Amino acid sequence: MGNETQAWPGGARPAALAAGVHLPFTAPLLTGARGRLRGRTIDFILPNPSGGRGAYVAVWSMVRDLAGPTVHDVILSRRLQALPSLTPCAVRDLSRAVAAEGYAGRAAATAATRAQAATDGEALRLWAMLLMALIRASPIPASEHTMVLVSLGSAGPGHVTEGFTALSQRLGWNAAQLAEALQQVSTAFVPIARNGRMRRLLAMLGSLQSALLEEHSQHFNAASRPAAVLARTIRCVGHCLQKAGALLDVATLALDEPPVLLERWRFNPAAALSPVTALEEMLDGWDRICLLWHDAATLSARLDLLPEIALLTRLAAENNPAASPDAAGSTPVSPAVPAAASATIPAPDRQDVIGADRKAEAAETGGPRDAPPAVIVERNERIRALELGLDDGHG
Repeated sequence: MGNETQAWPGGARPAALAAGVHLPFTAPLLTGARGRLRGRTIDFILPNPSGGRGAYVAVWSMVRDLAGPTVHDVILSRRLQALPSLTPCAVRDLSRAVAAEGYAGRAAATAATRAQAATDGEALRLWAMLLMALIRASPIPASEHTMVLVSLGSAGPGHVTEGFTALSQRLGWNAAQLAEALQQVSTAFVPIARNGRMRRLLAMLGSLQSALLEEHSQHFNAASRPAAVLARTIRCVGHCLQKAGALLDVATLALDEPPVLLERWRFNPAAALSPVTALEEMLDGWDRICLLWHDAATLSARLDLLPEIALLTRLAAENNPAASPDAAGSTPVSPAVPAAASATIPAPDRQDVIGADRKAEAAETGGPRDAPPAVIVERNERIRALELGLDDGHG
C-alpha cells in the first residue's frame, strides 16, 4: 500500500476492519484511531474526516503527515511495531509504559506508575488465590497446607523455586506449565477482579446512559437530526452495557472455579482466557467515551461534546459488530477488498473537512466550539491520565 490511503465510502467497508484495536493517541485529528496488523506492518484506521461512514486506512508515514501526531503518539506508534499481536490488553500495557515515561504529561506518568503497581499487586493476589485453590482441591491433606506454602519460598509470577517445582508434581502438573498457567490466568483476569477496570467501566457506562437519556429528553427536539444521532448513541451505549454485563458474568463465574479454569487452560489456553478476551474486545475504546463525558463539568461543555461522543460511539460499534444494536438487522458488511483492487484516493485535508463538518454540527446541535489544537491535546492528556487511573482501583 505504500504511502497511499484507502477509503471505503458509506457502509461498504472490508470485514477485516472489525479487527481494529483502539489506540489511545492524544493528537486532535487522531480521535478514534484504531490499528490492525497486516503482515509485519500496522494499518492505522482513521475515521472518515467528513464525519460520515467508512474509514481511511494508512501506514504511519501518511498518518504522520496527515494528522500532526504528538511526541506521545510517535513514540507509541513506534513501539506498537514490536508487538506480536494487537489486542486491547497488549496495547493497554504498552501505552501504560509509554505514559509512565512522561510522554503524555506528568499526571499521566503518575497515573501510569500507580496503575502498574496496582495491576502487579492484584496479579500477585490472583496468582496466590489460584494456587491455593489448586492445593485445597488436591489430595494434599489440610494439615500440610501451611508447610507446603512455606516451602514455596519466593515463588511468584515469573519466578519458580524448588518448592514450587515439588508442589507442581504433587498437583499433577509440570512446573513450567503450571507457572505459565498461573501467570497467564492471573494477569488476564486482573481487569475483572474486585474493583477492576472492567467493573468500574461498566459503572461509568451505566452513568453515561442515564446522562444521555436526560440530555435527549431535556435539550433536543425529538424530530431533529441531532436528536436522532443522540438516540442512536444511546442505543449503542445500552446495547454495549447489556452485552458487556453478560460477558462479565461469564468471566466472573469462570474465576469463581479456579481448578476448573486452570484445567481448561491446560488443554486450551485461548478457550480458558476467552471470557476476559471477549469482554476486553467489547469494551475496547469505551473508556475514553465515558471519561470524555464525565470530564465535562458544565451543560455547555457536555453539549459541545455530543458530536464527538456520537462519532466515538459509532466507531466502537462499527469495529465490534457485536456491540452494535443494529447488528442483527443491518446491511451485511461487504467482503474484504484486495488492496490492489481497492479504490485509492488522495487523502483530503482533514483539518478543512473536519472544520466544515463541525460547523455544520454546531449549527444543528450547539456542538463543539473550535478550539486550538494545544487545548485539545491538553484535554486528551488529562483524559489519558483518567484512563490509566481505571487500573488503579485495587488499593
